[in-house]
Amino acid sequence: VLKGQQAALEPLLLQHRVSAVFAGHYHQFERSCPIARNACAVNGTVHVTAGIAGLQHHDDFASPAPSWATVQVVDTFGYTRVTVVNATHMKVQAINYVNDSAFDEFWLEAP
Repeated sequence: VLKGQQAALEPLLLQHRVSAVFAGHYHQFERSCPIARNACAVNGTVHVTAGIAGLQHHDDFASPAPSWATVQVVDTFGYTRVTVVNATHMKVQAINYVNDSAFDEFWLEAP
């Protein structure tokens, strides 16, 4: 059963074929697989929490990690770089600010 914001927003995200949702504030990095109804799905939406520039990190990810959690990082400060390549493709990288290296990288393709 979908709850709260998920119940209100997920049908709209899926109906309009939204490829990704980016959020911040929470001081860690997390990326999901394309998700629909709490499961990885070919036509789902990738969710990224990119709050890695904050003053403190939290280490309270659910344990064990949910099946949809592809990447969870709590001990790295950085930023998220989005490169729009063309009308259908963009590259997303989570960048460690210390050495400018990507600790997560993925591509999004418009449906």
